[in-house]
Order: sequence, then C-alpha cells, then structure tokens
Amino acid sequence: NEHITVQGLLVVDVVPEERVILVKGSVPGWNRGTVYVYHSTIANRRKKQLKTKREMYIVENLLKVEEGKQGEQTQQESN
Repeated sequence: NEHITVQGLLVVDVVPEERVILVKGSVPGWNRGTVYVYHSTIANRRKKQLKTKREMYIVENLLKVEEGKQGEQTQQESN
C-alpha cells in the first residue's frame, strides 16, 4: 500500500472505448494496479511564469517603439 508520485509523464492518448490511457514514460507499480492521473500544477505554474515574461517583453518593446516615435516627432518639429 505504497503511494508513489511520478512527475513529467506525458499523456499521449486516451482510448475511452478500451478504458486505456497511453502514457509516455515509466509508471511504477504492478500490472493491473490502480493509477491516478492529475493535472500538473508545476506545468501550470511554468506556463504562468512564461506568460508573465512574454507580457513584460511585449510591454518593454512597445515602450521602446513609442519612445522612438516621440523622438522622431520632436526632431521633425525642430526642423
């Protein structure tokens, strides 16, 4: 009655007619044992971090573009 958690496995396919879940990776335990599959909280955390980084990158680039446009307008007005 030992519980083991394995992370980093990929669910490749689900065949509901045969009640089969195809998993890429090694699943510990005995044949015909019970396996519980949960959504990854680590993957969700990483996705949120990447999304935040992308948003910051976009904002920084937009600010640079706006600053460049303002600088061009100032130069044109002074000429």
